Amino acid sequence: MEPKSGYSLAETAQRIGISRESAYNQAQTGDIPTVRVGRRRIVPAWFFRQFDEGPADRKAAQR
Repeated sequence: MEPKSGYSLAETAQRIGISRESAYNQAQTGDIPTVRVGRRRIVPAWFFRQFDEGPADRKAAQR
């Protein structure tokens, strides 16, 4: 089975341990990146790779 290329905001909330409402609010402010597909907002899979790395690894990767 191929990994998914994107996740719904409800799936995102569950994966990162926040409420669904928080996920929607963070998507609206841009803290969680989304792509519009019709009426849906999809979170790209690369977000989880960056999220899983942690803040120290993200800073090192940006250099």
